[in-house]
Amino acid sequence: MRKALYFIYLSVLLPSILYSHPEINELPNIALTLRTKVEQNLNKSDLLFYVRNARFALRGKLNDLFSYKVEMDWQDEDEITMLDAFISFKPFNNFSITLGQQKQPFSNEYQKNPYDYDFANRTFINKRLCKGLRDIGIIAEYRTDLGIPVSLLVAAFNGNGINTLETDYSKTISSRIDLYPFEGYRLSLSGLKGRLVKDEIEMLNISTEHNSKYWHFDTEIAQKTYIDNSIQYYGFFTVLGYHSYHDNKYFDKITYAVRWEMYNRDPDLGKESPRRLSAGLTFNLPTNKFQSNIRFDYEKYFYRNNSPSGEDKFTIEFSLRIK
Repeated sequence: MRKALYFIYLSVLLPSILYSHPEINELPNIALTLRTKVEQNLNKSDLLFYVRNARFALRGKLNDLFSYKVEMDWQDEDEITMLDAFISFKPFNNFSITLGQQKQPFSNEYQKNPYDYDFANRTFINKRLCKGLRDIGIIAEYRTDLGIPVSLLVAAFNGNGINTLETDYSKTISSRIDLYPFEGYRLSLSGLKGRLVKDEIEMLNISTEHNSKYWHFDTEIAQKTYIDNSIQYYGFFTVLGYHSYHDNKYFDKITYAVRWEMYNRDPDLGKESPRRLSAGLTFNLPTNKFQSNIRFDYEKYFYRNNSPSGEDKFTIEFSLRIK
């Protein structure tokens, strides 16, 4: 609760402090991400209303060299959580160093803001395999053109998760390379190695995505290996979406999407993990000042034995984002 009060105080005080110093180039931008849901369990009669995210962030630039971001989620599974808190130093146009609490540069799906998810519920890779990868550390990013645009990120983190300090030499090292061979297409390779909380792990990921005016395609495969006991977890998803455009006061775009995904076992429950088919309709509301949509999703789970760790659902989600 004390962190929440500090953040409220900062969000009110910081703009006035910066405004009183004209040498600072920009006032901070206030960003908001809000997602509210109603979820019907189709295997039972359970009906659930809840707020999935209520994120509030301040970001801005002190000058051409330094920028910053502070973000909290007021409703992260019934907890108030400090998410990002970092400062970036950019000595050159194509090179930056970011120090503080942030996501490790592993997996493209994991990097997305919740508003940008293709469906109301996250992928298995995002929710399960990448769990605990937001941490305190440093990321160096270099962008160049080798005939095609390339982005390279190298990072070192404590390895103990958010808001947790660690003073030993056992750190987590991660890296990602993004290639953009033609417009609208991205290919990413990422890896991670080190001690995550109490376990020595290795992680690998391949991700590719293509976006055009009408089509969206995204697929990703990830593997997580616990070295001490030689246990491997792996997951896969692929998404295909089609956009249709409309001109009325209710919505200006409809996205029809389908997702197929799987992972081999549930690291939390110790049960066989499912294959899941998701189908959804997303209605984008027309507005010039912020982003908003209404989403209808259906999820169907498939198992090879009788130890399910998920149930069929129908979800309605209202979401908005102010950048």
